[in-house]
Amino acid sequence: MAEAKKIPVALQLYSIRDVLENDVPGTLKALADMGYEGVEFAGYYDLQPSELRAMLDDCGLKCAGSHTGLDSFAADQFDATIAMNKALGTDCLIIPGGLPFGDRDATIAAAMDVYDRCKAVGM
Repeated sequence: MAEAKKIPVALQLYSIRDVLENDVPGTLKALADMGYEGVEFAGYYDLQPSELRAMLDDCGLKCAGSHTGLDSFAADQFDATIAMNKALGTDCLIIPGGLPFGDRDATIAAAMDVYDRCKAVGM
């Protein structure tokens, strides 16, 4: 029988946003101390990619993904969005809202546009 694959446990940071906004490094350390192995961002609290990555590394946490608004994929923000997430060490970007739901074809077109552009840069 094959050995079971261990699935790392990560926390979606939106669920603790009120605590996190007051102390990002302390909260990340507390999560690591609780046994979490990763986090999924939903905002970056005005911190630079290198700052956030250093905090993750200091705690031994991995970035499992980022909730990223559809507007972050606009032409004038796309490069910064990709750079942020590459710095964090994730290729998993989640669009939690903003797609034109209600119009099936427009929703699919918008989602595929983002998917194709992200895939082209390794995300």
